[in-house]
Amino acid sequence: MHAFLKGHQLKRGNFYLSNEEGISNIKQVDEHEMIFESSYKDWYILEHTRLIDSDNYRFRVIYSWNKDKLKIVENHHEIKIIK
Repeated sequence: MHAFLKGHQLKRGNFYLSNEEGISNIKQVDEHEMIFESSYKDWYILEHTRLIDSDNYRFRVIYSWNKDKLKIVENHHEIKIIK
């Protein structure tokens, strides 16, 4: 995916499972958490990302609505791997 930051927005060349380009708005909650808010086609996605222990761990929660109905809820626990 081709993407770049412009202020508080992430401009994407295409969204997940789509050829649609678009913008995700970024909200900084505090020094460890940010929220991405995206809309494309009939989808509205809200993604919370929390950085833990100097970004060695991440916790992400993603809510996806399609045509105003909640369709997908995801929880991700990620560990940074250094090689």
